[in-house]
Order: sequence, then structure tokens, then C-alpha cells
Amino acid sequence: MAQAKEQDQVTSLPFLSSLYDCIAKTIHKGQTVGFVFFDIKQFRVLVKQQGSEKACSIMVALGKELKEKYRTICREDDILAISDKDEDCFVLLLLAAPRILPKLTEASVKKASQRILKFFNAVAGEVAAKFKLDGSLEFHSGYSLIPVEPETPIERLVLEAQRDAYRKSELSEILVNFLSNITHELRTPLTCIKGYTETLLDGALENKELAYQWLHIISQEANRLEKLISDLADISMIEAQQFEFQREAVDLASLVRHAIDILHISAIKHEIKISFTCPDNLPLMMLDPGRISQVILNLLDNAIKYSTDHSTVEVIIKQPSDSIVELEVHDHGPGIPESKLPYIFERFYRGRTDRDIYGRGLGLAIVKCIAEAHGGQVSVHSVVGQGSVFTLSLPIIKAD
Repeated sequence: MAQAKEQDQVTSLPFLSSLYDCIAKTIHKGQTVGFVFFDIKQFRVLVKQQGSEKACSIMVALGKELKEKYRTICREDDILAISDKDEDCFVLLLLAAPRILPKLTEASVKKASQRILKFFNAVAGEVAAKFKLDGSLEFHSGYSLIPVEPETPIERLVLEAQRDAYRKSELSEILVNFLSNITHELRTPLTCIKGYTETLLDGALENKELAYQWLHIISQEANRLEKLISDLADISMIEAQQFEFQREAVDLASLVRHAIDILHISAIKHEIKISFTCPDNLPLMMLDPGRISQVILNLLDNAIKYSTDHSTVEVIIKQPSDSIVELEVHDHGPGIPESKLPYIFERFYRGRTDRDIYGRGLGLAIVKCIAEAHGGQVSVHSVVGQGSVFTLSLPIIKAD
């Protein structure tokens, strides 16, 4: 094993790679090792806002404070280190099992990470106050276990634990954002419905024209709630593997035209044109028309909402072979950063958080499920500043 650098010059903490031998010795004793990372995502922002010199001073102070104080909440054998690649990522290695357990478990590491995260955030808050920063410094945490696998190279075990911890952190953040979005999506229409209903009950019904306008708004908000509940029900069925499909002979082009008709008013509102191209003699396919319509509506609705005004959304059906039909939906919106593309079809993920664009991170996950249940797939190609292309690929199962 190559000699690793022992210590980070900025924080004076040991590098994670310098602790490989220590981790290996613990594993060879038959003991699992807890891996917890704490990432200050604001550090990159601090460099831009405060300059690299002040940002480094903040990290020096934070590393010093954590190094001095983490022993008050951690066990004697636990070691605080820093990732070799990211200076804004601290790593805590839990090398001893809890006193009441024979060994570390994922549940005990999770519990410890939550407790330590609260403590670390308090320390980070003190450092932020000391440097008079606008806002607070906040850690994002993830946890994992380094298993007892003596035959596996230690570098690989640590890397896999690190990836697993990062993954848990991302999912935790996605879930928090999802719950925040759900709360907002529920509260906004309910507040609207309640407000207009109370006003109507207070006497506004006498003005028929105004009452009609307000009842129309109430109806729209009720439909919005219904869509949210429907999405949540679909996700619940997906989780329970109870998503049912009723296949029949379907003309895919007719489903697309119907979806365009439904969203025509929305496109006019955004001053967007919709073009549709389809080859002649497209075969009938054995599909669930309701579910495939749900996919088309979701992709087309997203394209309209994300596109810039006065642009064109292009819907194209292609048949690249005798066995595949592809449906492409092109938008000319802001595009999706490459770093977010791997997560775009995950449940609860939302690529953008603009409050004026509705979304709960559920629609594309449902689209993916429906596509795969038909033996197909959905993919995306996107260029920031140019737009995105979502492609639904379906195998041709011809009607008898």
C-alpha cells in the first residue's frame, strides 16, 4: 500500500487514507466499523462569497473546534478525519461498538450519526457566528458500515462505504425536500379553497359573475389536490407491487393527439406551440391506454411548464426497428445539469425547486415504472441552456 499523506494542512485532521491500517486491524479482529461523513455543502458557496482565504480560515476554525470537542460526544476509539478529495467533508470512524451492543449495527450507526450531526451543527453554528456569516453553516450527513471482509482490499471497502453513505445522505435530503414540497402543495390549494369558500359563504354569492370566477378557482385547486392524491396512491401501489395494467390494442398516435388536445389550453397560456410528427402505418400495440396516456401527459405537461415562452415543444414518434417504437418529447427549457440526470427518475426527486412550477418528484418515477412494466424504458438527454429530450421506448407487441 502506498504511503498516504498523514494530515490535512488546512484543518490539521488526519486524512482518511492514512487510517486504512487502523480500519484493517479492526476488521481483522472481526469488528465492523461505522462510517459517518459530514459534508458542508456551503463551503463551495463560501469560497465564492467570502474568497478562498476567508473560507479556508473558516474551515481551519471549524476543524479545530470539531477536533477539540468531538471527544465530548464520541467514544475514545472513534477517530475524526477528513476526506482526501474534499476538504469540506469530514469523516468520523466509529471503531468501538456501543456499550449495550456486542457489535455495531446499521441502526446503531444511524442513531449515533443523528446525535453527532446535531452536535456538529451546533459547533458549526458557533463558528458561523464568530465569523459573522449571513446564515448558518450546516452539515449534511450520511452513514454506512464497513463490513468484516478481511479478504477484500481495505481501499475498496472504504470506497463502497463512502458511496453508500453519500447515497443515504442524498436520499435523506431528497425525502426532506419531498416532504417540504408535499406540505406546500397541500397547504396552497387548501388555503385557496378555504379562503374563497369562506368569502362566498359571507355573502359573495350574491355577485354571480364574481362567484362563478371564484368557484372556477376552487374547482382548479380541487383538481390539483386530486392529482396529488392520485400520484401518492400510484407511488403506494408501486411500493406494494400492486400496480395493475390492462392491455389492449392501442394506436399510440391517437393517445398522443388526445394528450395534446388536453394540454392545448396550457400551451396557449404559456404561448407555446406543440408540433407532432408520426410515421405512417404505425402498428397497433398491446398497451394499457390509461397508463400510457398518463406517461404522455406527464412528459408533455413537464415540457410545456419547463419550456420558455414562445418556444415549440416537439413530440415525435419513431420506429427505429420492427421491434421498437420510440416517443420523443423535446422542450426548449433551461435543461438539466449532468450531475442531476442520474437521479431524475427517482422517487421524490425534483430537479428544480421553483415554486411557480408544480411538481412533487413523483411523476417521472411513475413514468419509469409504467415504461418498465410494458417492457420498455424511459431516458433523458439534456443540455443546460438548450433543453431536454425525454424518450419513451416501447417494444412492439402487436395486437392479434
